[in-house]
Amino acid sequence: HKPENLVLPQIAKLSLDDATKASVDSNATIKNAEISKIEETGSSDEGEGGDSDSQQEDEWLQFLDSQCEETMLNPSCLVDANLLEMILMPINDENVNREILCRTVKLLSLPFISLSTESQECDSYVGSLMDANVPKILLMHLKTPEEIDFEKTDVILQLLLRLALRHSKACEDITVEINNNCFFQDLLQYESDDIKDTSLCLLLKLLPHLNEDSLPDHETLIEIIRKSDNSDLVEKSMLCMIQLQLKKTANPRADISKQIFTDRCLPVLDNLTVT
Repeated sequence: HKPENLVLPQIAKLSLDDATKASVDSNATIKNAEISKIEETGSSDEGEGGDSDSQQEDEWLQFLDSQCEETMLNPSCLVDANLLEMILMPINDENVNREILCRTVKLLSLPFISLSTESQECDSYVGSLMDANVPKILLMHLKTPEEIDFEKTDVILQLLLRLALRHSKACEDITVEINNNCFFQDLLQYESDDIKDTSLCLLLKLLPHLNEDSLPDHETLIEIIRKSDNSDLVEKSMLCMIQLQLKKTANPRADISKQIFTDRCLPVLDNLTVT
């Protein structure tokens, strides 16, 4: 399947039954006022402590649900810079509530499902996300994992991939953040075909920009090729290996001999069923 046609399966599971019916503008006004008061005083009208925090988070999740409903009806609404800034405000904190983070990323992904990839509205939306430094924000939450979180990792990677496929500056911004670390090496260790698939798509897109220390080692790709019964994963892993060789890097982690390729990779390709 084509990367640009990837659809977040979690979006379909997002319940909108309990979403508030208030307009986007009124929600934005109310929530802006709440955020401003909390920033200035360190508290809200609901009181102090954990109960207050929990109530504020629940209210914000309700707002995100209502905004999802509005965005499905009007995919261009998130182009508004003020609304987008407000939506992004909580996830600028690396300690943001995990559900708020996932729900926000799903919301930001909705316009890509509804808007034509060739439309001016889609271009404007991608530009708005880039102006708001969304790739950097998303990568902050991937670079500081407390534990393996498949859903969070999956939704963030898919949005990063959409941006990389649509905007050259997204490729540059992502590369700056992940160069000189084991970003892809770590992602390809996940026991999730979805995460591996999206990671390989993103790797293929970013390979021309990555330095040697950011490349996964060939053994990792070979293991995917040998063990996976998913033809898409095998194909993308093979393409990544070919691209690594075309870079003609001196990095031994990315180097693979002709003998290894012939003995360990080609037999897998020969066994693939052509559909």
